Amino acid sequence: MPIVIARTPTDDLGPVVAGGIRADPLLMAHSAAEMLTASAILGEGARRALLALDAPDSAYGCTGAARRLARILQTSGHEVRATVARLTASLEGDADRLYRIAFAWQEADESAARRVAGRRQPGAVAGMDRPSVR
Repeated sequence: MPIVIARTPTDDLGPVVAGGIRADPLLMAHSAAEMLTASAILGEGARRALLALDAPDSAYGCTGAARRLARILQTSGHEVRATVARLTASLEGDADRLYRIAFAWQEADESAARRVAGRRQPGAVAGMDRPSVR
């Protein structure tokens, strides 16, 4: 997975840069997409693997030990399905949060760029996003 945050030498971007750390929203969004892909791969892989364990009780034989083994495998399969569901939901939630953070960083970058550009234009008012039209 790519590194999302990198140190950059900036001194005039305000809230976008905190302690010299700057985030790349594009890399964050790419990482979020990779998390969604990983979630889908995990879910599909587990589903396929568990299909191999699905067998009728008669496939295990008719002894008491065979019936116990069948119940253990069924219970384990249910537990694995539940665990995989929690993992995929967690990955999807993390991806969603990462998308939101990337969007917020992008907005902050754009806002800071407008502020910096406004300070560099002669006659621009600090804090204004756009010059007024007369």
